[in-house]
Amino acid sequence: MSYLEDFSREEKPVLLQFYADWCMPCKALSPMIDMIEDRAKGQIIVHRINIDTSPEIVAEFEISSVPTMVMLKDGAEVWGFTGLMSPVELKREIEYAASVKL
Repeated sequence: MSYLEDFSREEKPVLLQFYADWCMPCKALSPMIDMIEDRAKGQIIVHRINIDTSPEIVAEFEISSVPTMVMLKDGAEVWGFTGLMSPVELKREIEYAASVKL
């Protein structure tokens, strides 16, 4: 079974946050992801994936730089973004991709 299939078994949208401990933009993104997870209140599931300790997942999703976020919904990748965006933009993008209101 692939990681995509494994994550896709969730009944709710899944946000994957790919990061590295040494990545400064990842550290800047982390509080925003915390806010999204808190506001989601069970509407989405967040998985944080360290690229240095999870090379198989990184390879499957073809992650080449961090921070990268991927949204999975109904068994498919519906959104992805590499880099930083403002908290307002991030909230809007996640609401749209996951079809939720945060």
